[in-house]
Amino acid sequence: MCALSHANLPECISTRIASCQHTPPASSSSDDVRILLGILTLPDHYHKRHFLRLIYGTQSTVGARVDVKFVFCNLTKEDQKVLVALEIMRYDDIIILNCQENMNKARPIPTSRACPICS
Repeated sequence: MCALSHANLPECISTRIASCQHTPPASSSSDDVRILLGILTLPDHYHKRHFLRLIYGTQSTVGARVDVKFVFCNLTKEDQKVLVALEIMRYDDIIILNCQENMNKARPIPTSRACPICS
């Protein structure tokens, strides 16, 4: 028998893939399923993000881990840079995309490519 991994894949192929067995983790936890929930917001809407953190903090999830992240484009004002940096240090739930903010219009599809964890 061979374990299914990149290191010994040629060995698995040579001994027929049918004989390879994948060993599942010893314990199954709720972290097996993860969901990323991105909430589009503006950098200046600190009070709305705080309210949503309170709401999502009271919810319990069964069977999955839900990561709630606030998403917006580049910071343009100095006070935004300071206050959002403090939020990131405190909550670690903000994703800043490299794009131009246009919340009054539709966000273009290519902005999803600006997010390194999304591609």
